[in-house]
Amino acid sequence: MGQQLTNWQRDNKKAILQRLGWIRPKADGIIFHYDKNGEEMIVVKRGDFIFLHFVAKAPDTTQNKDCISDVMSLIDIQHPLHLHSQYAQAMLMVLAFVPQPRQLYMLGFGGGRIPMILHHYFPELTISSSESSGGVITLLEMFFGIETSERLSVSHIDGRQHLQHFPHNIFDIILLDGFSNAGDHPDTLATVEFYQLCKSKLATGGVVASNLVDNHPAFEQKMETFCAAFRYVYHFRHEENHVVIGSDQQWLDLNKRLSRAKSIDEKYSLGFQLAPYASRFKRRQYNPHCILLTDAMCG
Repeated sequence: MGQQLTNWQRDNKKAILQRLGWIRPKADGIIFHYDKNGEEMIVVKRGDFIFLHFVAKAPDTTQNKDCISDVMSLIDIQHPLHLHSQYAQAMLMVLAFVPQPRQLYMLGFGGGRIPMILHHYFPELTISSSESSGGVITLLEMFFGIETSERLSVSHIDGRQHLQHFPHNIFDIILLDGFSNAGDHPDTLATVEFYQLCKSKLATGGVVASNLVDNHPAFEQKMETFCAAFRYVYHFRHEENHVVIGSDQQWLDLNKRLSRAKSIDEKYSLGFQLAPYASRFKRRQYNPHCILLTDAMCG
């Protein structure tokens, strides 16, 4: 099921597959080792799947072993327009709030999985994004099929600094998925002031979605700060990942979320069903007894 592909979409999918085609005959295992400018990462192939991992030196130098991060991004080179990460799938619930976005900002481009899919299915959408890792940007086209354009741009810059330069009231959707090479979520991307910045860039009816992980010591504080920033907050959890969607204008009850998600499933071939996520997002309200995270606390 899904809409009939346009000529551009057929050509775009073909181009993505061509950019990834050289990887298919590669043997499984580490197929690329990037080590430059203080960044180290590996690209691993397992069957048709490509995985990106960051590498860090072990804190105990006597062991002389590197620490390999969790998967930072993955792609199926046979089906590059399918999302496999549950948290990434959940982030697309923003489409239930803004079914036809025109301007989207993504902080933390990573392997570009979400931007690639939105760029493919929404021809009127312009995606602006930032990525703090120069190494990741280097690997995007080679291993993840990304080709930047006027409609899909990524800048090597701190995301918060980058977002400040855009006009007010421009973005229908802001997606926040910024993590360091060590997998840490910067505190400066979860403060009262930062969410005020995000809200100042939203168009009327716009939403902000953020990926937070609960292995951070300030997780609860970050969660409550997000909840305090928006009138309506919807919360999804899968393992350590928590996706929150914030809106000041739109309250969507379960029936509306389900109806809109089903419409998206009928219209687009996303490679997964969005509708089941509708019920997994629960409304979450701010706990007024929690101390909110501010820029001053981030040193």
